[in-house]
Amino acid sequence: MMCFPVILPPKEDQLAIARVLDHETAKIDALIAEEQRLIELLQEKRQAVISQAVTKGLNPDAPMKDSGVEWLGEVPEHWRNFRLKALFALKHGYAFDGSQFSEEREYALMTPGNFIETGGFRRKDPEKYYVGSDMPSEFVLQGGEMLIAMTEQAPGLVGTALIAPEGEHYLHNQRLGLVTRLKAEQLDTSFLYWLMNSPALKAKVGVTAAGQKVRHTSPQKTLDNEICLPPLEEQRIIAQALFEANERCIKLTENACTSIRLLVERRAALISAAVTGQIDVRGLVPEA
Repeated sequence: MMCFPVILPPKEDQLAIARVLDHETAKIDALIAEEQRLIELLQEKRQAVISQAVTKGLNPDAPMKDSGVEWLGEVPEHWRNFRLKALFALKHGYAFDGSQFSEEREYALMTPGNFIETGGFRRKDPEKYYVGSDMPSEFVLQGGEMLIAMTEQAPGLVGTALIAPEGEHYLHNQRLGLVTRLKAEQLDTSFLYWLMNSPALKAKVGVTAAGQKVRHTSPQKTLDNEICLPPLEEQRIIAQALFEANERCIKLTENACTSIRLLVERRAALISAAVTGQIDVRGLVPEA
């Protein structure tokens, strides 16, 4: 056992320091909890806004009709029903040999681990790069291409859409479906991104996933889902509105995260200063 010498204040001062720290850290912890709750509410609001926009549109006064699709309910009466398979295809990725990856080459493998459940992209740490001599060029992803997760590597991930980042070199893993043959005269790419990331459609796709340890779905099961679409120009307006709302949500979330970080730093600094005698807390003792 290692022993370290410490310098202790008198017992009365120890009690004073403890009371002050209990009081002040409780206030800081309450502020942190408020910021964390704000982040949760922002995410709930974001999901609600997406669901409302892609299933009901932006006009609350639009005449409605029964869509005939259970998960959709009523939709604006001028929207039309489609099966996803009538609008685009999903290309399977390649089953790359895991032994053919290192940290030394240019092409990394895009997997469900790169997906954020809300539709964002994250880099894995560390990235693994393909070093095999048989580079399958048809599975090299291009920036701006849309991928849909077929594996529930994390809760709620199945059906999530992600846009491949520009300027990066990634390979298309078999657990992802690549959107191809999109009928651009009927479906806007940006609207499809928000539609696939709507909680209701993701839940519907998730029902088709099966497996004991990790659940998987297939392009065929995903594409068999029925949706309702507004006219193309309205799709673009909705998509733009959602991008703008999402940016506001991101900024507010970042501000809340910054506040939490500063509060955590403040808490640690206060404790350190109090227990090392850098501040005199005797005049700050709260009333019992």
